[in-house]
Amino acid sequence: MCNEAARLRAIGEIVDAFSQLKIPLRFPGGVPNLGEAPSIRITDPAAIVCAAAAPPAATPSPADPDTVAADLIVRRWSWPGPTGKPVYNFRSEGRAFPAAGRCLIPLDAFFEFTDPAPGTKRKTKWRFTAADGGLIGVAGLWRAGVVPGAGGGD
Repeated sequence: MCNEAARLRAIGEIVDAFSQLKIPLRFPGGVPNLGEAPSIRITDPAAIVCAAAAPPAATPSPADPDTVAADLIVRRWSWPGPTGKPVYNFRSEGRAFPAAGRCLIPLDAFFEFTDPAPGTKRKTKWRFTAADGGLIGVAGLWRAGVVPGAGGGD
């Protein structure tokens, strides 16, 4: 995964997108006051969507016994690794990582960087978006119980 992304949609638009998927979003820490974020770096807090910590408040209907809910919370996009550098690329092959630690990061775009073009010093920045201009969900990992920006990583 990249180390920079963009989220230009309001929280209400993200809620609507999940509603269309029949996944109600909850806000255990309150509705976050997040504005447009044209550049989210790996150490910045960002909105993430994870499996709900508790079953939905509404009783599942007989027509839809598999009612699920998700929590939208704010967490840092990375956590400090053993060397202190942020971990944001994580290879899962051969590692056990609980399903509870997986999340989606709702974004409008993410960026990748390639070596500088001949004759230039700056890397080339590539922007990736959904072909239809819609919201994209990038797979992520998070750690519960860690406050964003507290230095313990999340």
